[in-house]
Amino acid sequence: MIVENLIEELEEIINKSWGVPLSGGKCLVDVSEVERILFELKTNLPLDIKKAKSILEKEQQIISGARSASETIVEKAHQRAKDIIDEQEIVRLSKQKAREIISSAQQKEREIKKSAYEYVENIMINVEDSLKKCLGNVKDIKNTIHAQQK
Repeated sequence: MIVENLIEELEEIINKSWGVPLSGGKCLVDVSEVERILFELKTNLPLDIKKAKSILEKEQQIISGARSASETIVEKAHQRAKDIIDEQEIVRLSKQKAREIISSAQQKEREIKKSAYEYVENIMINVEDSLKKCLGNVKDIKNTIHAQQK
């Protein structure tokens, strides 16, 4: 950086300067050389300050962009978490509905089996009654035949 070089030159001039005896540490320097360096400092310092400001502005833009990106990432993460929770709720409700359907189907199965057993039992009672009547008729015929033989 130019400004840093100019400051180093000033330090060199001061270090090489001759001290004035009995002056309390004052020394002699080449005024024209110091003025030249000061002029260059004045000329270059605004440029360096502008560059520094530009760098700071870019840095602020980068930070702002990073903040914006991080906010977007966080927002997306929150939305994804909400979606996952919603999906879990859907799964939970689906499982609950499946249990209800299975329970209902099992209840209907028990009712159908009960009705089927009652129906079969009624048929068997009717068959048994019919067979008893038939057996009674067979006995009557057998007795009639037996009585005619005597």
